[in-house]
Amino acid sequence: MTFYDFPLRVLFRQFLLSPPEAQLIDEFHRLHSRLVFADRSQVFLSREAFQVARQASRRSLDPPDLTLLQGNRPPEVHKTVYTLLLEKEMRSYRHLRHASDRMLVEVVILHHFLKVETLNQRSLSVLGWMIQDRLTHILLQTGSRSIRKIRELSSEPGIDRQAWETRLAGAAAEAKAMQELALTRLHVYPATIFEDTSLKIDFFLALEGSSVGACVSVKTHVNGHTKFMLGSVPGYEEWWTSIHDGSSKFEGMSRRTWRPILLTVNKPQGEDVDLTMPVHPAHWALDLQAVLEEDRSQLLTRTA
Repeated sequence: MTFYDFPLRVLFRQFLLSPPEAQLIDEFHRLHSRLVFADRSQVFLSREAFQVARQASRRSLDPPDLTLLQGNRPPEVHKTVYTLLLEKEMRSYRHLRHASDRMLVEVVILHHFLKVETLNQRSLSVLGWMIQDRLTHILLQTGSRSIRKIRELSSEPGIDRQAWETRLAGAAAEAKAMQELALTRLHVYPATIFEDTSLKIDFFLALEGSSVGACVSVKTHVNGHTKFMLGSVPGYEEWWTSIHDGSSKFEGMSRRTWRPILLTVNKPQGEDVDLTMPVHPAHWALDLQAVLEEDRSQLLTRTA
């Protein structure tokens, strides 16, 4: 499976050199990689990865130079700063060969940076995105095999239990949604850091060869049913407003038609989301596919 973000240096350069109104125009497929499962196999995180993660949670790390993050710097700048700090710390763990093992340790190190009391809101948002992005990748690779052990790391020194469990729950919900949707005719594209932190979009859905798609925001719903919403629903007004506004802004930048979707993923009380690789798509995923197919048909009718 692949779950790649666009290269930092290219995205960062584009953000700085392009005027705001041109940043994402006709650039969607160049800036976004499609999530593709090569097969249904899943892997284990190694025992060594958890041992190293526990060791990393006890280390004292140099705080970031906050002068680099002052003012209204774009999220890509914050991400670049923290990526460089992360690469420096990860030199001690070069013996970890598997990408998922390394990502687990990276998540622990990123949690250390959350403890800096003077961080501004943008840094906190960027760190949250970097943590959840890696956790989502790990869960897509490992499924339900390692989620309990990952959750237990929240008790280690240097890790904020509430922040850890919140990000893990969000990553599990997002991974579950992606698993189900990848079995339909819809293409799944993870959002970039700007789209996530600024527009509140978790990922995009699109049909092959179509200029219509969906901007999706994923939330966890304890003891509920996995469902999607196409409009404001009582009890979900704040979440809906967030994805509706983000989708509208993205549509204005991309010259495509984007429908906002609020997706709530069921999490049983006291249990983890089941991330066993599904064999068949869920009914809700097929229903969402039908919605976008209808959008495409209506667009073709209007332009005929």
